[in-house]
Amino acid sequence: KNVKGLAPKLDQEKRILFTISESQAMDRLVVSLATRLNCHLKLSHVLRSVTALLLHAEGEIDKRAGEAGSFSRPPNGNAQALQDFEREIGKIIAAGIRDAGPLR
Repeated sequence: KNVKGLAPKLDQEKRILFTISESQAMDRLVVSLATRLNCHLKLSHVLRSVTALLLHAEGEIDKRAGEAGSFSRPPNGNAQALQDFEREIGKIIAAGIRDAGPLR
């Protein structure tokens, strides 16, 4: 929080590209979650929540990454290799989140 006790301004933008099926799946997830919670919800709310979860588990994710050894990121043109690479990163992140315990 800043000096006035207000939440810091959201002024940093990060860009991500999705496939059409990933984009549709993310939209379905947000709509489903909004329906279940009976509230207005945007993808940005979900992604910021996931960001908080990642930062909460940062130490455990780092530990798991250290245990995994070295990885090489494949070139952007190799979609299957990138998908496999990101799945392996996802496994490390999932284990770190599990080990970090509940978000408080």
